[in-house]
Amino acid sequence: MGIGSASKLRRFVRLTWPVGAVLLVAGALAWWILGWNPTRRRTAEPDAEPTVTAEQGPSWAPRQQHAPEPGCTPEASTTCVDGDVWWVDSCGDTYALAIECGARRCDQGACEEGSPGGCGEVTALGQCTRDVARICQLDRVMEIDCRLQGRRCVMTPEGPLCREKTPDDCRAGDRPQCRGTSLRTCLDGRWTSYDCDALGGICAPGRGGSPPRCVFAMPKLDGDCTACECPADAKPEECNGKDDDLDGAIDEDVECPPVPVVAAVIVDTDGKGSYTDDDIAAAIDELNGSFVRDDGYGLRFELLQVVRLAEPTWLELDMNDVDQMLRRGVLELGHDEFYVPVVFTDVVLAEQVPRPGLATVPNGMCGGQRRSWGPQPPVGLVAVAKLRWPTTLAHEMGHFLGLCHTHEAPPPVEQVAAGTDGELADAPVCEDGCAGDPDGLCDTAIDPGPEMCGVDAECSIHCETGDRPDARNMMAYYPPCRTLFSEAQALLMRHSLALRRGWHACVSNEGCVCNPERQDCPESMTCRAYDVSGQAQWRCDLDGPALPGGRCDDGSECGRGSICVHTPLGEGRCARTCDPSDPPCRCEPITTPQVAVCSEDLRMSDAG
Repeated sequence: MGIGSASKLRRFVRLTWPVGAVLLVAGALAWWILGWNPTRRRTAEPDAEPTVTAEQGPSWAPRQQHAPEPGCTPEASTTCVDGDVWWVDSCGDTYALAIECGARRCDQGACEEGSPGGCGEVTALGQCTRDVARICQLDRVMEIDCRLQGRRCVMTPEGPLCREKTPDDCRAGDRPQCRGTSLRTCLDGRWTSYDCDALGGICAPGRGGSPPRCVFAMPKLDGDCTACECPADAKPEECNGKDDDLDGAIDEDVECPPVPVVAAVIVDTDGKGSYTDDDIAAAIDELNGSFVRDDGYGLRFELLQVVRLAEPTWLELDMNDVDQMLRRGVLELGHDEFYVPVVFTDVVLAEQVPRPGLATVPNGMCGGQRRSWGPQPPVGLVAVAKLRWPTTLAHEMGHFLGLCHTHEAPPPVEQVAAGTDGELADAPVCEDGCAGDPDGLCDTAIDPGPEMCGVDAECSIHCETGDRPDARNMMAYYPPCRTLFSEAQALLMRHSLALRRGWHACVSNEGCVCNPERQDCPESMTCRAYDVSGQAQWRCDLDGPALPGGRCDDGSECGRGSICVHTPLGEGRCARTCDPSDPPCRCEPITTPQVAVCSEDLRMSDAG
């Protein structure tokens, strides 16, 4: 039977007000996949004041060298100043630079030493030796015995992690399974279940020997669209990695404006840290060197501001600290223009294991593919450690602008050209022939990763699988060889940058007002209602992972122009809002709030 009359909808269907949504996906990518449960949207009420103290601009000045005080014995001891070793005389005066530590940390008056003979067989990605995590950062082997913490070492595409033992532990190589509508897969050492039906899809067997996956049919938004895309209208070119004027050329005669960077330097309560202003400027220069291109698709970064955050616990920055940074809006500094927050700290940790850096990806996407089910942070970040590779910042910026690792694990998701549920398993995929490439890009070779491949001093690569990835690629895990991004990577970063610029105005201050019938938000944002003093106010928010027709508990879970609606059947469904005067579907009104939705998305065809 049909969905019922409009009056019945008015009595029983209500909108679930979305609660704020923040989840990270990082350079240590797999850690973030399971989601970060937010508590509310920023615009509903102001964030609590952060406990950090921000020291900006002229409040920091380099220490000046001078001669020892008369009568004091020189070179009596050493101390750390701005990340380098300085001499201290017998009178306790710090007076002269002794050793520049460079990329190494200064600790207790000495630069950290490298490992004798370098890292040997330990790669930058690292390895688990029984339950000892081992990773190479520059020429230093870092070892963490997970057993001492009551944990086990688990190898992931991002390197080893010390994970807590649980009843859901699994081993690499355990094959995914479809269990009804749910996909059960071994993710980073734990069995994880994805409810495919809840997000509007089915669990389908693999294609050609590939593992099972969740398959989603993309909704047709109007009569001119296919399931995978809508025809584009010609418009003036802009810097977004697309052929806007439909003349066959991308971003021609368009110069991308510089990308502003805000550097957040973590210091102790006395204002001491490991980075000088010159160190930050050198890092930005290094970043720009990695993004220069001959084809015109490069990007340029410029330093907008240096902020010093007095929070000693963040000198060893773990995932809980990053979670806290984003929840408290510490890096949301009120700039009207978009900027990239880059955190410079001593140590970055992913589940107890050091990492050279990490980054959020735009709205859970890398390589054009959704990698996370959870809501995403409206303002992300990049973080780098003192001990890092010269290309680490560029690598993490690649993640921030939407790139996967070249050795990325395949996502458990496949988007297909729509059909009935029974046709989904065999429907053609939406990606242009690159669905089998885990990083989602056609011009990057399949990369089994450092566990299966080795490089020599000339950066020639040899893999056990016979594959020949490009060790020079900036998103590969062969750091001494990294020099470039591929063309497809450069274009995707431009597109992701345009998305982030578009989102910036809508996730700051009061956000962007929108019309739910027109869905006039920036790309990858949805017009949603928020309860403000008992009144519905429509604002743009980042798309959630669920497609129209998927199940939901709150609006932040829905995407593609859909909101979370509670039906007479007692369940929430993501339903597209629509204009009754020009409906792309069977447009039915609801009253909380007053808007019309596509009744097909509510899946109530059998309801009375």
